[in-house]
Amino acid sequence: MLFMLTSPIIRLMNKRTKKALFLRLVVLSVILFVAAGSMFAAFLADHILRVRSAEQFETTANVFLDTVVDRMENHTDLLYSGRSYVVNTPGATQESWDRFFRDKEAFSRHKGISTIAYLETFDESGKAGYLQRMRSQPHFGGDSFAIKPEGTRDRYVVVNFASSDNDINQSFGFDLYASQNRRDALDQSVATGRPRATEPYKLVSFRTDDLMKNLQSEADPQLRYKITDITDSNSPKPLYGSPNWSEDMPLKRRDTVNIAGRTWEITSAGMNSYGNSRLYQLIPFLILAVGILVSVPLFIAFFVFAKADDTTS
Repeated sequence: MLFMLTSPIIRLMNKRTKKALFLRLVVLSVILFVAAGSMFAAFLADHILRVRSAEQFETTANVFLDTVVDRMENHTDLLYSGRSYVVNTPGATQESWDRFFRDKEAFSRHKGISTIAYLETFDESGKAGYLQRMRSQPHFGGDSFAIKPEGTRDRYVVVNFASSDNDINQSFGFDLYASQNRRDALDQSVATGRPRATEPYKLVSFRTDDLMKNLQSEADPQLRYKITDITDSNSPKPLYGSPNWSEDMPLKRRDTVNIAGRTWEITSAGMNSYGNSRLYQLIPFLILAVGILVSVPLFIAFFVFAKADDTTS
């Protein structure tokens, strides 16, 4: 019906009017094409940038995860080297133990470790002999040397040798077996013959913050992460979170790793613009801007042409 009504009108138009209408339609079509094309191109560019960011985020998160695992395995190897030294060095002393790790530059090469100690274990029947041996060495304070905390226990696991950048005089004679969480880890270590980590607790000899801050200094600054001990799923214990951590970041992944018998969850996160410079992030907006810059003159030309045509009609 619409075609039947408009067809007579179109037939009545003179050639000039038809040409003007045709030009208007052409200009309007170009305007719509440029606007739609620039919007689609901007959307496509944004999508490509997001995919690129996600891929770079995954790559960086994999590298960071491998770094954490490798660093902790290096620390474990350091413990094995200490045990090997004592086993293969008859008459090892506190001085020779400390010199061994100084020569290895242990504290500068293994960030996050401030003290490396060798523990001696014995039961109540061996306590008197241990005390006599330690009190015979002036380095440990002579007759003032004592096992801490005081008390009688079925078993003792006491700090014997130690090397540290800190003042460790109070560490000698400290019985780790007196604490339940450390006792469980020590029992598991004896049973498996491998190092076992305890649940998080405050101890001057291992600085988790120092280790993690060092790892963060090596990681991509755009990567944000937190590490949680989830060995007890009912009571997860935070170990560390990067200062710029936020739960609202769109790129996120969780990895679970075994660290010395404990389960750590490493959560990595980043923004949608991860890995893209500010210039790359501006590409979708630049495409839209170009579309607008092209469309505006066409709009102006369209209306000027229409107005001029109406005036001459």
